[in-house]
Amino acid sequence: MPAAGSSFLPHPNMADVRTGGGQPWTGIAVGLGLLLVTACTRAPTMPPSPVPTMPPAAVTTSTPRPSATAALPTMTPVAPTATAPAASATPTLPEPATATPTPLPPATPSSLSPGVEQAVQAFRALVAPNGTIPPERLTAARSALADVGIAFVNAGAVRNPRLQRELASQLAPAAETPASVVVSDLDGNGQPDLLLAVPIPGLVPLLFPDLQPRPVPIPEMPTAHDLTISRIVAVRAFPPTPFPFIVLSRTGEGASAVNTSILVVSWDGKALHTLFDQGISNWAGDAQWQLLPDGTIELTCPALGIYDHKLLPHPQQVRQYRWNGTGFVLTSRHTDPPRTRRQMMNLAEADFFSGDIAAAIRRYQQVIGDSTLASEEGDAVDWVGFARFRLGEIAALRGDLAGAAAWLDQAAASAPPLGTTATAFHRALQSGGPVAAFAAIQHGDLPERFARGDMGNLTFPISLAPFAALGEAVAYELNLQANTPTGAELARRLGQDGLQVKDVTVADLDHDGQPEIAMILPLGDRVQTLWLFIRRNGRWQAIPTIEAPAGLQGVEALSTTVTALRMRTPPGSTPSSVLLTWDGTALSQRASPTAPATPLPIGFQPSETNCVVAEDIPDQSPGTS
Repeated sequence: MPAAGSSFLPHPNMADVRTGGGQPWTGIAVGLGLLLVTACTRAPTMPPSPVPTMPPAAVTTSTPRPSATAALPTMTPVAPTATAPAASATPTLPEPATATPTPLPPATPSSLSPGVEQAVQAFRALVAPNGTIPPERLTAARSALADVGIAFVNAGAVRNPRLQRELASQLAPAAETPASVVVSDLDGNGQPDLLLAVPIPGLVPLLFPDLQPRPVPIPEMPTAHDLTISRIVAVRAFPPTPFPFIVLSRTGEGASAVNTSILVVSWDGKALHTLFDQGISNWAGDAQWQLLPDGTIELTCPALGIYDHKLLPHPQQVRQYRWNGTGFVLTSRHTDPPRTRRQMMNLAEADFFSGDIAAAIRRYQQVIGDSTLASEEGDAVDWVGFARFRLGEIAALRGDLAGAAAWLDQAAASAPPLGTTATAFHRALQSGGPVAAFAAIQHGDLPERFARGDMGNLTFPISLAPFAALGEAVAYELNLQANTPTGAELARRLGQDGLQVKDVTVADLDHDGQPEIAMILPLGDRVQTLWLFIRRNGRWQAIPTIEAPAGLQGVEALSTTVTALRMRTPPGSTPSSVLLTWDGTALSQRASPTAPATPLPIGFQPSETNCVVAEDIPDQSPGTS
C-alpha cells in the first residue's frame, strides 16, 4: 500500500512469493502509528462556528472488494458502502459521505472586504482550471492561502457566519469540493481560533490561533509535489475533555490504492498534538470510516492475513476507537468469521506467531475438522496437511513427542513437498530434538523448489519464511537456558544442532532492564529474516520482523532510553544502513538518529495494508456490557 513516505525495507513475506521472483528488496508501505498525548482540562470552550456544517463522517474508499483467541463473537460487522469514483482531473479520493455539503455559489455582489477579495483572487489565480495547482505554483499557492486568512482576520470578519460562508464559497467555487472556514476556541482560553482549509492536492489546513495573523499548518507541510488532499471533517469536543479537537482526513492516490489517514489534532495554545493517526486503504477492497455521534471513530476494512493477496477474498474488520481523556484507545475489534480453510489458517498463524498457542491449536484443529470451511477455487495448498504439520511442531516444542509423532505421521502422508518436509522434520526430531528438526527445514529443498516454481501443495499464497518458522526453534533453546547467553554462545549451541544463524546481537533495546536478542535466520539465499526474541511472562518469545538480506551491524545508543539495531541496506541503497528501534511492543525504522521513526510490520503480517487479521475485542466502550 503506498503511503506517505516509503521504507527501505522489503515486504517481510510477500515480496518473493507474490511477484514470482525478482529483487526481494521492494520496499514496504509505512503503517500509520497512534500517538497518545495527554490533554489538560481548561476553561469551558467556545462552541465551534456552524461553518461548515459537518455531521458524522462516513468515508468510503472503493476498489475491488473482495479474526480472533476465544470464540468469535456474533457482532454484525459494518458493511462498507461502495461509491463509484467521479471522473476528475484530480485523484479519486475517499471522503466522508455526510461531511461534504453542497458548495455555495459565490455571493453577488460580494460582501467581503476589498482586501479579502484581492487575496482570494490572488489565490484563485494560482489554481488551474481543472481545480489543481501546478507543482511550480504550489509554494506560491500555500503562501497566497495564508494571505487570505490574514486578510480575513485583519478585516474583522471572522466572527460573522455569513462572511465565513462567503469566503468558503469564494475559495472553492461550486464546481469544486467546498472549502472550510471554521471558528472555534481550540485551547479553552476564551479566544476564538480560525481554521482555513481548501481541499486541493498539496495544501494543508491552516490554524490562526487567537485570530492572530500567524498561520500554523496542520499537521505538517507536505513536500513540494505531494498530491495529498487534506480536509477538515469536524471540529468538536470529545468528552471528558471540554475543548474541541480538529478531525482531519488526508487522502492520496498511489499507484495501486487510494490511502486515507484519519487524524485528530489538538491545539494547546503553543503547539499542535496529533492524538489519533490511523489509516485505511482500498488496496485490497472497499474501506470506510465514520465519526459516530458519540465521538467513536470507526474504521472498516478488508483484513489480510499471512497467506493472502489483494485479489483473494478477505473478511471485513471493524475497529472502534474512543477518547478516554488521555488518548484514543481501541475499544472494540471484530472480524467476520472465516469462511475458508485459508482464512482460518491465517487466524491460526497469527495466534501462533503472537504466542497465543492455545488459540492457535484450536484453530488448526478447525482447519482440519470444520466441514463448514470451504475450499477456494484454484487454491492448491494442502491446508489440512499444513495444520497437522504445525500441530506436530507445537507438540515437539512442548516436549510431547508422542503427540508430535501422531501429527507428523499424518502430515507425512501428504504429497511432496509438504509430506517430505514433515518426514524430514520427524526424523530429525527423533535423532536430535526440536532445534535439529527445524534445522532440517532450513537445510531442505524448499528454497530450490521455490526458485524453479515447483512448490506443489505449498504453492502461492504460502510464503517460505512463515512456513519455516525458524525462530520458534531459537525460542525453544533460549527457554532451556537459566541465564541469557552471549551472542557467540547462543550461535554455538544452535549450530551444534545444525541451525544456521547470523549476526546474533544481545542488547536491552527498550531499556526495561531485560535484554532482547536479535539475529538473522536464513532460508536459502532469498529469505533472510530478522527475528527478535523478548522475555514475556517469564519465557522467551520469538517475534518475526522484516527481511534483512545485508545483515546487522550491531547496536547504537540513540539516547539514554533508546538503543537501536543498525541494519545494513543492500549494496547501492541510500542510506547504506538504517536504525531499528523496539519499544517493547512495536518495531520502527529511522534513517538516522534524528530522523522520524516509521512503524514496521511484525509477525509476518502484510505491510501493504493497515488492516490485518487479529483477535476480536468485545466492545469496551463506556456503558457496554
